[in-house]
Amino acid sequence: MSVITETHHNKTINIVDGKQLSIEGKPIPLIFDHDTGKWSCDLLPYTQYDDLITLARQVIDNSEEFKG
Repeated sequence: MSVITETHHNKTINIVDGKQLSIEGKPIPLIFDHDTGKWSCDLLPYTQYDDLITLARQVIDNSEEFKG
C-alpha cells in the first residue's frame, strides 16, 4: 500500500494507492472517468482533474467544507 501525504493550507491530504483520497482524515468520494482519464468529486461539480493531488488542493481552496 502506497500513501502520499501532503499539506496544503494547513490541511493534510492523504492519497492511498493512487485511488483513495482523504483531507483532514475525511474520505472524499471520487469519480474516475475512464474515457477522459480524469478525476472528479461531488464537492466541486463540473470540474475534472488529471491527478488526485491537484483535485485535493482545489477542494481545499474552493469547497465550502474545507475553506478557512
